[in-house]
Amino acid sequence: PDGRISRQQSGDRHPFRERSVKVTNFWFPVDLEPGTSTLLLRLQSTSTLYVPLYFSSYGASAATAENSMGLAGAFYGVLFAMFCYNLFLFMSLREPAYFWYLVYNLNVGLFALSFDGLLVKWLNDDGGLVALGIYALMLSHCLISIQFSRHFLHTREHFPRLDFALRVAFLVSFGALLSGLILDLQTWSILASVMVIASSIGLLLTGAFVWRRGVRYGFYYTLA
Repeated sequence: PDGRISRQQSGDRHPFRERSVKVTNFWFPVDLEPGTSTLLLRLQSTSTLYVPLYFSSYGASAATAENSMGLAGAFYGVLFAMFCYNLFLFMSLREPAYFWYLVYNLNVGLFALSFDGLLVKWLNDDGGLVALGIYALMLSHCLISIQFSRHFLHTREHFPRLDFALRVAFLVSFGALLSGLILDLQTWSILASVMVIASSIGLLLTGAFVWRRGVRYGFYYTLA
């Protein structure tokens, strides 16, 4: 109302310690005087961006954050329990499939922490390294899923041609991961999304194929 202009900046390319409110989401505290105020928001991203906007008091925001923390705690608790359970199975049975499931579990956990913003907060990331790491974790998800599928479905022993196709897919995914060294961030992010979708559909069809061939664990794989 009095003509003053206030400007705030934030994002995953800005140091976490410089945020106005030290939380995983982006909070912009404003003190609006009675009268008419104009708020302008400029967004810039190298990939698809979902931006829900909320106006709230500190008290209401804290209550909402506490509820979301409870759900996040339950999710990470289940993830940790699954990791411990499969670690016990791997130590007992020495099956490669359990090892790759452990790596997969760890990858999912790191991706979730990065996506939720917790990893940025804990590491106090200053250069957007975690933001870049999200795409690397997406592509490593493809690599790990393929390796887990090969060992769990025993494609090398029972389906040699299918195993060869999975190895080719592994090399393609590995090449996509290394392409981050030469591609710009926007192109690499799109490539990562495409690879995750393609690998997910391909592995689902792989499980269905093994199941149709009468192998029982193909059913469990497809169901999961």
